[in-house]
Amino acid sequence: MNSTTQDIPVLLTIGSNARDARRRVNEACDYLRGIIAGIHFSDAICAPSYTGVGADYVNIAVTGTCTCSSEALHRELRRYEDTHGRHRPDLHGDVAIDIDIVTYGEDVLKPADMAQPWLGRALELIHDC
Repeated sequence: MNSTTQDIPVLLTIGSNARDARRRVNEACDYLRGIIAGIHFSDAICAPSYTGVGADYVNIAVTGTCTCSSEALHRELRRYEDTHGRHRPDLHGDVAIDIDIVTYGEDVLKPADMAQPWLGRALELIHDC
């Protein structure tokens, strides 16, 4: 990944509504430990699909820092999703794994995600690994 010279704070979200959602989310957490420094996770929160299609999601909020550009981080997260069963578009509402960059530094990259009620609850539940 392209790196910067400083640690950039990030807020990520991980979600899945697959039958084995908790396992998939936990595997994504393990993966992120390798690319995000000072990582902290929220407890898992179940929430209905915001599109109204598909099963409820298991969601986790993640905070930490990275030294790569937002574009490089996005590419890496997309690669992980694609190699772990993510299909785009998810026409039937089934999402094997979804990892989004919500904030990168002071930039809000996913304002709609910031407005999700579950994310506010999750941020209150962030804890050390």
